[in-house]
Amino acid sequence: MIQKMKKLSLLVHANDRSQVLEDLQRLGVVHVEFGKDQQRLEILVFKEKITKLEKTHQFLTTLAASEKTVFHQETYPDDLDVLYDEIEKMRVEVDDLRSQGVHLAKELESQNVWGFYDAQKAEALNAAGIKLRFGKAPAKLFEALDPQEPFVEVAKDGSSVLYVYLQDSKKESAELPGQEIFLSAGSDQLQQKLLDIDAEIKKREKFLLGYCRYIDGLSDGIADLKDRLSYSFANYSLTETAGGQVLILQGWYPEVEEARVREFLDSSRAAYLLEEPKGEEQPPIALKNGRLARLFEPITKVYSLPNYHEIDTTAFLAPFFALFVGLCLADVGYGTLMLAVTIPAFFLLKGEGRRLAGLGIVLSVMTIAGGLLLGDIFGIETFKEGVPNQLYPSLLRPLALFPTMADAMALPILLGFVQVFLGHILRMVNGFRRDGVQGGLKPIGTALLVITVGFLLLEYNFFGPFAKVMVGPIPVGPLVSSIPYVSTVTIVLGVLGAVLVLLFNGVEHHLKFYIRPAMGLWELYEFISQILGDILSYLRLFALGLAGGLLAESFNSIGIMVLGNGHNPLMWVFLIVVLLIGHGINLGLALIASFVHPVRLTFVEFYKAIGFKGGGVSYSPFQTQLKSNNH
Repeated sequence: MIQKMKKLSLLVHANDRSQVLEDLQRLGVVHVEFGKDQQRLEILVFKEKITKLEKTHQFLTTLAASEKTVFHQETYPDDLDVLYDEIEKMRVEVDDLRSQGVHLAKELESQNVWGFYDAQKAEALNAAGIKLRFGKAPAKLFEALDPQEPFVEVAKDGSSVLYVYLQDSKKESAELPGQEIFLSAGSDQLQQKLLDIDAEIKKREKFLLGYCRYIDGLSDGIADLKDRLSYSFANYSLTETAGGQVLILQGWYPEVEEARVREFLDSSRAAYLLEEPKGEEQPPIALKNGRLARLFEPITKVYSLPNYHEIDTTAFLAPFFALFVGLCLADVGYGTLMLAVTIPAFFLLKGEGRRLAGLGIVLSVMTIAGGLLLGDIFGIETFKEGVPNQLYPSLLRPLALFPTMADAMALPILLGFVQVFLGHILRMVNGFRRDGVQGGLKPIGTALLVITVGFLLLEYNFFGPFAKVMVGPIPVGPLVSSIPYVSTVTIVLGVLGAVLVLLFNGVEHHLKFYIRPAMGLWELYEFISQILGDILSYLRLFALGLAGGLLAESFNSIGIMVLGNGHNPLMWVFLIVVLLIGHGINLGLALIASFVHPVRLTFVEFYKAIGFKGGGVSYSPFQTQLKSNNH
């Protein structure tokens, strides 16, 4: 749900400006409506400093973690900008040295084909009258050379020959066949340079490790800069009036914090006005959900926060999203592996990481549930070609409520009808809240039309004989066919739904009553042309589950082929390798798809049915991150 907000308007005398802002920041519950003047030099400088120091903090934190050492923390004696400059300079030097090392290593590797090259001995030979020249030529060209010439083959490199030409130092140098190669230094010299570079890198890395004792100081410095940035935003958001003597500041606070806000205001020298949100005003959004639904808030935020006048969709999308992921993966084995990863992560991680791990646990459990309902464990299905699979555990067989292909295909369609219908009901609630009774009548009409479409599909045997349609153990056909005069009920629901759409569309846009039927015809056309596509879109859940199951079964078959008759112990090792790699690839692909497609169904089909507008701004109170904060 969305927390209720109240609007605060402050009137501050210019002389009290700093004191009121500092007190308001310490209160830490008011979301200030920052002005558009956010490109001032002071603000830009703060942003640049924060970015630089966060980069340095991340580097030192990673460095400290790699050493697995606890560093005694100290306060940096100088300005943090100096610390950033020192570390950045050292990092640039290390990167430059590493680049030189890579270049020298490549040069040494290319030189090794000549054996150990001693530059001093080559110079001695040159002084004695023999100059060593190195070259590379195609094999055919080298073989065609005059054998009397002092060419010495050193090695073959594919279709080329590496050679040394022994030239008389006193004679003028002639062009060598192929490509002449120049060795800049001896192998021992290159190796020594590499050792020297490595020593310099280690020396600088040791210096960088020393800076890890300032990590906590950096954190405090960043927090202080963020406080000062927030203060600057608020300061420049004050609107001057009465010749600059009176300043106005507006913001929002959660209704549950009203006692604290009033206590602050009563002790402040500022005049104030507290109001309920009016008309189309859009207060910031603070979500407040139960422990389980809260895990799905990151999914809600992927698309957009709802605006203040909408229902928070988190609690409604959560069960569907979890179930959709479970149906996409639908494998007891994969779910168990996911659980083995997410449970330790939940206890090891903190903050947002722990919340995501909690979401991972829920989705892992739903993957196991999906595997049990559809009957699949690492690609081993309940039935194989219509016959019970002896490899599937008999204890779990009664839990496979949707084991056949027809059941697995019908379940997503049923879920699609339920979710789209729920979307129109939520749209009705939004309409009632925003525009009164008339605002909720059109969504009631579309909800009735969704039921009508479902009934018509059943009555016209779209899913088989009407009265016998079963979705696993769910008697959909018998339940609907047991409704007295079901055909008449279907017609009545359809006509009533169409009338409501024709007469009450456009209420939110304040359309004239006589214009609504014309607009309603377009609404009906859109509904009729899209509803089947929307519902059938849920078949992607079946398709993904089927694809994952078939891939898992294929890897199992490959493993069995590799194993052969099982007499060779080495083949068992290969079997394990094939299964690990195959199921690892399948699980990785399935995880990606099982996130993307449930998100797509949520944000397209479900949100379209709700009429979701979004665009909400997250509640971000004007507060201090560092207690001792001086502006």
